[in-house]
Amino acid sequence: MNIGRFAPTEQALAHALELVEKRGERGSPRWARLLIQRAENAQRLDQFDRAEALFREVDAPDLAWRKSTEMSEIATSIYSSWAVVAQRLNHLEEAESLIRRALEQRRRLIATTNRAPDTSALLVTLGAVQSARDDLNAALATFELAYAENLAQNRRNSFPHLGLLGWIGITLDRLSKPQQAEPYLREAVEVAEQLFPRPHPKLSGAYGNLGSMYLVNGRFAEAQPWLQRGLDVLIAMGDQESAVYQSRLHNLGRLALEREDLAAAAPKLEESLRLRRTTVGDHHERTAVALLALANLALLQSQYAQALTHANEALQITREPKAMAQSLEPGALLTLAQAHAALGQRQQAQARLTESRAASTDTMTDRQRGPWRLQEAHARFALGELDAARAAYLEAIDAYSDDKACTHPACAQAELWLARIALDRGELTEARKRHARAAPVLTESLVPDAPTLKELKALARRL
Repeated sequence: MNIGRFAPTEQALAHALELVEKRGERGSPRWARLLIQRAENAQRLDQFDRAEALFREVDAPDLAWRKSTEMSEIATSIYSSWAVVAQRLNHLEEAESLIRRALEQRRRLIATTNRAPDTSALLVTLGAVQSARDDLNAALATFELAYAENLAQNRRNSFPHLGLLGWIGITLDRLSKPQQAEPYLREAVEVAEQLFPRPHPKLSGAYGNLGSMYLVNGRFAEAQPWLQRGLDVLIAMGDQESAVYQSRLHNLGRLALEREDLAAAAPKLEESLRLRRTTVGDHHERTAVALLALANLALLQSQYAQALTHANEALQITREPKAMAQSLEPGALLTLAQAHAALGQRQQAQARLTESRAASTDTMTDRQRGPWRLQEAHARFALGELDAARAAYLEAIDAYSDDKACTHPACAQAELWLARIALDRGELTEARKRHARAAPVLTESLVPDAPTLKELKALARRL
């Protein structure tokens, strides 16, 4: 399990449980610990329903472990690991209830044995649940409590602290504080490299988290080596199929897509979709994410019918409750609107635009709002609705308001199209100003033959 080989782990645990039960130890502390491990391993194999069933089995009343001296430790293990599974199943209220039960057991044990505080790993799980509920400020406060405990107990270079550093960095980044997030994610890389001198999934995770932070903040040159390292670690382990591998591959494909490197993006995104269809099926959130990436690739390739096919399938997944992909619905609708607009299907495009506004929630973050408004603006520009397009481009720029210099490539792209609108209206000074802001950012961020750079050069000739 510790080296990430979860299939043979399952075989070993099944054999161990068989031996224990043959000895008549069903319900004993040893039996309980083995069943917990088996449930945790099922979770790592993405078998969440099976993991939950195993936790319910070991949590049954009147089992012998409940009357043993190990009761509090075993109960803590059950409820903390079960909380992770409940979170992955999107049972967030249940997940929070379970992790709080685990914390209660651990604190009771600390009080009765006078042992040093040891709640940081449980606090990390609580913070992760709060993060899944989009209560990011509460999550950050919880993570900070765990961080303070780890420092006080000299656990800085420990396995639990590694995960905590990642969570703090990810949460700060989601709160649009990438400058504060970066030191935590870099420290996580340092700790991971100390703990795992050989290839390990956690080492890949540290690399991947840092690379993903750079990617979403438009720092593409910095993202590339970290994302590639994250993938290379898994390949060195012989892993070219797991959910983690799929995520690393998808993010490299997404990076190529953002840089408009269409030849590099296509094989990565297609392989990511193939793996996700094979492992989690056609009706899963991760499959919808892969489909949307391919739909946006098709838009850049001017393959609008293909974009419609992929985006329509993604939209259907977002409307399946079990897929837990509802947050992707506005993006799917906007991708469809762009494709319909490019095909001259005005009525369909406008209908999707209206739906997308209705699907957007008041709680959406700037990180969601920026790309969505940019997609809306592109669709309205293609429809010839220049006033509406201009308003949407300005909304996209406003979503990057913490970026005063407009250094994010998406912000620069909005500036480019505002320059185009200004020039078409005869506003030459405005067009030149916006083009000058967009040009250095896009030139640095995109590959030389990127479609957007062709538009940039064509506009420059008109200025």
